[in-house]
Amino acid sequence: MTPSAALALAPAIVAAASAESDASLDPIAGPIAELTLEGFVMAREDRLREDGARALAGAIPIVEAAPGCVVMIAGGAQSAEELERVVEELGRRLLNRDAKACLVDASELPPSPELARPLFAAHVSARMLGTRCLFTGLDDARWASPAREAGLTLGELERVDRFAEGLRVALETCDLELRHRSGLGNVIRRLLDRE
Repeated sequence: MTPSAALALAPAIVAAASAESDASLDPIAGPIAELTLEGFVMAREDRLREDGARALAGAIPIVEAAPGCVVMIAGGAQSAEELERVVEELGRRLLNRDAKACLVDASELPPSPELARPLFAAHVSARMLGTRCLFTGLDDARWASPAREAGLTLGELERVDRFAEGLRVALETCDLELRHRSGLGNVIRRLLDRE
């Protein structure tokens, strides 16, 4: 629907209501047109927010860093529903790749109880599959209070301070290691140097 269509709808609403009433509703035609346009604008804003949330969630990378090692990097202004959808996709990838280790980086995710619930679900999914799940970016200073408000505790998660350390531990879990001579190791080190 366009704004013009929304405005054209207002006279039809007034005419239909007038046909059902004994009194003329023409005096309130202006306010009805305003309400119709305002409703259109509000619905459009809601739709844009939802589209933006889906786009942000679609930008959360889930990659297989090495055979059996899956990494998810969450960040941005995510909605809980979209983050939940991404974590469900993470669970499917852990299963499909028979992953031994999973690293979830939440260092760029704003702490909130609403986001803590789906984020912690990554731990539950991994545990059910027998996959070791490591978290970075879930420090006590930022996440203890939101986790507590969500009825969760950070203590049940395996956390590491830095992404580089988490990746090293995840790779070791998969019986892999980064070597200085490895081209992949150099690429990953360059990525990690941005921390």
